[in-house]
Amino acid sequence: MRSHQLSLICLCLLSLAACGGGGSSDRVADTELISSSPGNPSSTNQSPSNPTQIRSGECRVSQTIAEARNDNLRIDSVRYLQVVEQDATNSNALLVSNKPLRLRVDILANAGTLAPTSRTAHVYSPSTRTCQTFLLNGPNELPSQVDNTRLDKAFIVDLPASLVQSGLTITVAVDDNQGRSSAEAARTIRVMRPDVAIGVDETIRIIPLRYKEQVGYATPSAIKSIIERTAGISSVRVITENEISPEAFTDNNGFLIFSGTPGEFNSTQLGRALDEVDAECDRLNGPQTSARSSPKCLGVFPDNVRFSSSSLGGSGEIVGVAYVGGKSMMAQSVSASDDPSISSPYAALHWLNFRAVTVAHEYGHLLNLNHAACGTSGSRDGKSYGDGRIGSNGAGYDSARDFYFSASQRNSAGALQFGDLMSYCQKEWPSDLGYRAGAVYRSAGASSRQVGARETASKRWLKITGFDGQWAVRAVYTAPSSMEATAMQLRMSAADGQHELALQRPLIADMPLVSANGPYYVELPASAIGVLPAISWQLLGSAGQLITSGLGELLN
Repeated sequence: MRSHQLSLICLCLLSLAACGGGGSSDRVADTELISSSPGNPSSTNQSPSNPTQIRSGECRVSQTIAEARNDNLRIDSVRYLQVVEQDATNSNALLVSNKPLRLRVDILANAGTLAPTSRTAHVYSPSTRTCQTFLLNGPNELPSQVDNTRLDKAFIVDLPASLVQSGLTITVAVDDNQGRSSAEAARTIRVMRPDVAIGVDETIRIIPLRYKEQVGYATPSAIKSIIERTAGISSVRVITENEISPEAFTDNNGFLIFSGTPGEFNSTQLGRALDEVDAECDRLNGPQTSARSSPKCLGVFPDNVRFSSSSLGGSGEIVGVAYVGGKSMMAQSVSASDDPSISSPYAALHWLNFRAVTVAHEYGHLLNLNHAACGTSGSRDGKSYGDGRIGSNGAGYDSARDFYFSASQRNSAGALQFGDLMSYCQKEWPSDLGYRAGAVYRSAGASSRQVGARETASKRWLKITGFDGQWAVRAVYTAPSSMEATAMQLRMSAADGQHELALQRPLIADMPLVSANGPYYVELPASAIGVLPAISWQLLGSAGQLITSGLGELLN
C-alpha cells in the first residue's frame, strides 16, 4: 500500500524531459529539463559555465555538463537515519513526521578523488511550497567503497523536524564547476519521495506507587528522552500524577512468597498491581475512543518492592510489565536515561540505563509489539526478525548521543552485539521492522483523531477481574488492541434479549497469565451501552459453571 521509490535521473539532452533507469516511470515523470547549454545539445564539449538544470518536484538542481571525467564519481546509496537506518530504495521505508532526520549519503569514486565542491540536499516542503538547500558534510577525499560500520566516511546532513512532512521531496546532487558527461552526471543525483507517517505527540502519565515508607519515582526528562529516542513518535509530554498505594502491595493478603520478607511479591500480585494502575489510568484519562490513541500510563514501583519470577519457572525477577496494545505499563523506578561513562556504541556495555531500556521495552508493548526471539520464551512477534535482532544489515542511530552503529559489527569475542528492543538480548535497540510497525500502529490512532473520530467515546467494554475470591466488573472506555479468546462467557440480558458474550484476555508479554483471575474484557452489545443499570449478567467459567452474577447497579 505504501509506495516509496528512488529514481535515478538520466539527463537526456535531446529531449525536454529527463529519462533513465533505476526508478519507476511515475517518478521519472517528476523530473524535467529546465535548460541546457547552447549549441549542439548532444555534445559533451559544452561550456562548464552553462549548467543543465533539472527540476525535482519544485526544486531546481544544476548539473554542469562537459567532457567525461572517468573518475567513477557516483552516489552509491542514500539512507534515512531516524532511530533506525533505512535504505531509501526500500519500498517499505517509513519516516515519522515532525521528527528530526539525518541523511547518510555514500558518495564513491576512484581512489584519490577529492570531494566535489557542490554536494547538496534539496528539500521541497509541501506545507510552505518552498525548496531549501543543505550542504552535505563529509570527508575531503572520497572513499572507493562503503564502510557500513561507521559514518565518518559517508556524507551526512541533518534535516529539521519541521521539514519531515508527508509529501516532501528530497533531491541529493553532487557537482563541481569542471563538469562531466551527461551519463556521468546521471550517477550523481538521486530523488526520494519517502512515505511519512503521522508523528504523534504522546502523553505519558507517571503514577508513583507507594509501599510502606517508599514511593516509586521516575525523572520526567529521562522518560521523555528514552521514548523519543527509541519510538516512532514525534514528541513526549510527561505528567507526574499523585501517588497511589496499590492493594496488591498489602502484606496480609496471602500472596507473599517469602514469609517474613516484606516487599517480595509474586506474579499474581504484579498482575493485580497492573490492573490497579490501569484503573487509575482510566480515571485520569477520562473518555477515550481507543487504547491506541489514549494517553499512556507508567506505574513506577519503589526500590523496596521486588517481583519474583519463580512462579513462571525462572529464578530472577520481573522488572517491567505491560498490556500489549494497551495503555498501561509498570516498571522499576528510573532516574536517568544514559550511562554517561560509555563513549561508544561498540563498547562492551550499553550506553543506555537498564531501567530506562525497560521503560522503552514496555512502551513498545503498548505500541502493540510482542517479544522478539532473542533471549525470550513464549510467544513471538511475527513483525520482528526471526533471530530477534536488528537485521543482518541493520543499523541504528541515537540522535541524543550521536551514536551510529551497525548490526554487522561484532564484539571482541566475535558475537553479535545488538538485539531488538523487544528482546532480552544485551544492548537493545529497535529494529527497522519494529520501528515501522510501532509507528504505523500509533499513527493510525492519530489519523482517526485528525479527521474526527467516527465513534463517540463511550463505556462499551466490561473489564472483569477476580482477586481473593472477589470478582470486580466495571465498565470502561477502552480495551487493549491485542487479546486472545477464552472459553469463558458473560450471559447478559439487554433490551433486545439475551446475549452470550465470549470473554477475551489481554496479552501480558512479560508475564504470561498463570491464573484464571483475569483481567478479561467483554465488548458490550449496542443495546447495553449507556443503559447498564438495567442489565443483569452471569459470569460463566470454561465448563459452563456459574462463577458470579450481578445487576447493572454493581457496575462502575
